[in-house]
Amino acid sequence: MAPADEAEAGAADGAKAAPAEVPTEAETARQSVSGLQESRQGQADESETTRQSFSAIRASRQEQANLAQAADSVLASSQETNVAQTADSSVDALANVEHGAPPSVVGKVAEPQAVQVSINVLDAHAAENGMHSNMLLQDSPDEDIQVPHRKTKSCVLAEDLTPLAHNVAMADGAAQYDLWQKVLAEFIGTFFLVLTVGVSVASATSFAPLAIGFVLAIQIYSFGKISGGMYNPAVTLAVLLSGRDKLKILEGAACIGAQFMGGMIAGWCSFGITEHTFCFDWKPLGNGGTSFMVELFFTAALCSTVLSTGTSWDTPNDYFGFAIGSTVTASAYACSGRDQGSFNPAVTWGINIAHYAREKKPGELDGPSGEAWVVYLLAPLLGAVLAAGLFRIVRRREYLPEFTEAAPPGLLQKLIAEFVGTFYLVMTVVLAATAPTSSAFAPVAIGLMLACQIYTFGPVSGGLFNPAVALAVVLSARNKLPLRDFGLYSAVQFLGATIGGLIAVALAEKGFGFTETAAVKGNAGSSFMVELLFTSVLCSAVLSTGTSKDAPNQYFGFAIGGAIIASAFTCGHLNQCSFNPAVTWGVNLANLADKDSMKPSAGSWFLFLLAPYFGGALAAGVFWITRIKEIKEG
Repeated sequence: MAPADEAEAGAADGAKAAPAEVPTEAETARQSVSGLQESRQGQADESETTRQSFSAIRASRQEQANLAQAADSVLASSQETNVAQTADSSVDALANVEHGAPPSVVGKVAEPQAVQVSINVLDAHAAENGMHSNMLLQDSPDEDIQVPHRKTKSCVLAEDLTPLAHNVAMADGAAQYDLWQKVLAEFIGTFFLVLTVGVSVASATSFAPLAIGFVLAIQIYSFGKISGGMYNPAVTLAVLLSGRDKLKILEGAACIGAQFMGGMIAGWCSFGITEHTFCFDWKPLGNGGTSFMVELFFTAALCSTVLSTGTSWDTPNDYFGFAIGSTVTASAYACSGRDQGSFNPAVTWGINIAHYAREKKPGELDGPSGEAWVVYLLAPLLGAVLAAGLFRIVRRREYLPEFTEAAPPGLLQKLIAEFVGTFYLVMTVVLAATAPTSSAFAPVAIGLMLACQIYTFGPVSGGLFNPAVALAVVLSARNKLPLRDFGLYSAVQFLGATIGGLIAVALAEKGFGFTETAAVKGNAGSSFMVELLFTSVLCSAVLSTGTSKDAPNQYFGFAIGGAIIASAFTCGHLNQCSFNPAVTWGVNLANLADKDSMKPSAGSWFLFLLAPYFGGALAAGVFWITRIKEIKEG
C-alpha cells in the first residue's frame, strides 16, 4: 500500500478509535511539519509558523492552483517512484493541516525529511517553469501559456538568464488580450503622455523632459502587459515592420487610431487646464533640415530601444519601461533649443490640433505651417523604418527558424551594434553640450543615452561604446573579449564617433573641443587625474555589473550610465569629462569644421585620448584584486 493510502487508512481508524485525542495529535503533526521552518526562522508559535510556512511555499512558487495538484504534475514525470510517493503524501499532509483535516492523516508522514522532499520537488517544479526566488512577489506566467525553454542574455557578456515572467505583451508566450482592451490601453497611455507634454511645457520648466520620460515609463509599466505600451504611431510601425508576428496589421491600425484620438483629447484637456498652447513648428528655433534629421535620428533611437527591450528575446525584463522613457528624456535634452522634440506623431497631432482652439493674438501665426506638419509627422515614421531595418540586421538570429545556443550574435552584428551605439553617444554629447538651453542637463542626457544604448545593444555586442572600456574587459581576462575583437571594436567605435560628431556639428552649427583649460578651474594635471580616476569608475561599473558573475541583472545599464552622470556633475568645474577616447576623437575631429570654436592643442589630444586607457587598466587591476576567485574559475 502506498504511503498516501496508509495515511488515509490511518485517518479513518484514528477518527473512529480515539476522537478525544484529535487535538493532541493535530498539535504534534503541526510541530513536526514546522520543524524544518522553525530551525530556519526561529519563530516561537509553532502552530502559526506551520500555516505561514505553508503559505510562503505556495506564494514563492507562484502557484494559483492547489499545492497538491502542482506537486502531482511534477511527480507524474518523476523517475523516482518512492520519493514521489513520499513527497506526494507530505504535500497532501500539509494541505490537510491547512484545511483542518483529521490529524491522523498527517501523523504518519509529516516528518521533517518528508517535508524537505516536498520542498525539493516544488523547487524542481519552479525551476522547470523558470521561476526564481527573487520573483517571490511577482505573478506567475499565465496558465496554459507554454514558455519556450530558452535562455537569453540581458548583456552578451553575462551568464545565461532564463526568462522570468511576461510583463510585456510583446514577449514570447505572453498572454493575449482582446483587441478592445489593447485599444483602450493605448488610448489611456497616449492620453497621459500628451497631457504631460502639454502641461509641463506650459510651465516652462527645465524638468519637462524628465516629467515626460517618467510618465511614458509609468504608462508602459501600467499597460505594457496588455498592449505593449507603444503610445506612438512610429513605435507601432516599427513593431509591425520588425515582423516576428508581434503585432497584426489590424491591431496596429486600431492602436494607431487610438493613439491619435488619445493625443487629441489630451491636447484639448491640457489647453483647458493651463489656458496655454504651443505647436510643433521648426521656424521659431532653427530650420526644417535640422528638425527633420533630429526627429528622424532620435525617433529611431526610441524605436530601437522599444524593439530590443520590449519585443526581443531580451524580454521579459524589469528595465524596459525606464529604458524607453529615458530615451525620450535624453533625446529631448539633447535637441533642446534646436528642436521641440516630438518624436511621436500622436503627440504632434494632439498638441497642434489643440493649438487651433486658442484665441489668436494680433500678429500671431494661425498655427503650424504645412512644412512643419510634414516634418513632425513624417520624420518619426522614417525613423521607425530605420530602427526596424537596424533591428533585423543586428538581431538576425531572432529570425532563424529555431533558436540554438550555437547561434550567438555574429561578429558583423556586434560591430554594427558598437558603431551605432557610439554614434548616438557622441551625437548626444555634441548636441547636449552645445544646446542653447538646458545645457546644464547635458550630463543627464549623455548618461541616459548611454544607458539606453547599452540596453538596446548590450545583448548583441556587450554595449561597450568606449575603447577604454573594451581594454578593461580584455585585461580582466576570462576570455570575455578576444584581442582581435578588441581591435575591431575600437576601430568601429572611433568610426561611429567620427560620423556622429560630424553630423551633430552640422545640425548644431557649432562644435567644441576637449581641452584642459576649457573648464573654470582646470589644468593639465587635474584633467589627467580626473580622466584617469573617473574612467576607472566607469570601467569598474562595466566589469562588475556587465561581465562578472553579478550579471545578468536588471540594473547594469543604468549603473553604467549613472557613472557618467555622477562623474560629469562631480568634475564639470575641473574638466570637460570625456572618459572615452572615441568621444574625444569624434568631438575634436568634428570641431575642426567649426571655424569659430577653440581648437585643442596637441597636448590636449594626447591627454584626453591616453588618460582613459590608464583608467581602464586601473579598473581591470582592481577587478583582478577584488574578484580573484572569479578570475581563477573563469
